[in-house]
Amino acid sequence: MDKNFYITTPIYYPSAKPHMGHAYSSIIADFFARFKRIQGFNVYFLTGTDEHGQKIQRAAEKKGMDPLSFCDEISKTFRDLSKTLNLSNNDFIRTTEKRHGESVQNLWNILEKKKAKFALLHCNSTYPAPHDELHLSVIPEMKKRYGCTIGYSGHEYDLEPTILAVALGAKIIERHITLDHEMWGTDQKSSLEVHAMDLLKKRLKDIQRTIGKPEKIITESEKEALKKLRG
Repeated sequence: MDKNFYITTPIYYPSAKPHMGHAYSSIIADFFARFKRIQGFNVYFLTGTDEHGQKIQRAAEKKGMDPLSFCDEISKTFRDLSKTLNLSNNDFIRTTEKRHGESVQNLWNILEKKKAKFALLHCNSTYPAPHDELHLSVIPEMKKRYGCTIGYSGHEYDLEPTILAVALGAKIIERHITLDHEMWGTDQKSSLEVHAMDLLKKRLKDIQRTIGKPEKIITESEKEALKKLRG
């Protein structure tokens, strides 16, 4: 029996100091880490900060700081939170650390060597994401550069960008769902209510039919129209 157990909190965005939601997620992860250790598992419990995105850049600019110095400051508050909550995490990772970049490159090398099938999803990490910062034109470029399945993780409040992403070649779509936009939480405004998710599914099916095949042919409806025109 495999007695290894890996668990991680969300790798938090350090665009502002931690709040109750961060504490809640961390305590839940710590609970399971401790429980698995009691069961005799070799537990590796990770937490940390995900230091990227325009939201962090804007927050740094508001404070008159460069993004990395801003992240240094805010990431420390998340590291301190681990001590305050008495978390039993084995490690704290920052995605700006050299070891993180090396690990990502190593994983990429393994995937290529094993000829593994994988997908990359394009996204903007702002909730909700402004349309002029989505840069969906990167989707075909990612397909060209990496030669794998490309998807789209949408954090905008409406449907059109997701539909456009599919038209540009996205094969996987990830959207958040909510029961009510007015509920508490970071991403409620950028999530889709149930009726909107149903509508998105329908419109994505429609767009797939509209895209069709990459060949120019005379369609059956055009043949019928031609007959009528020629009398």
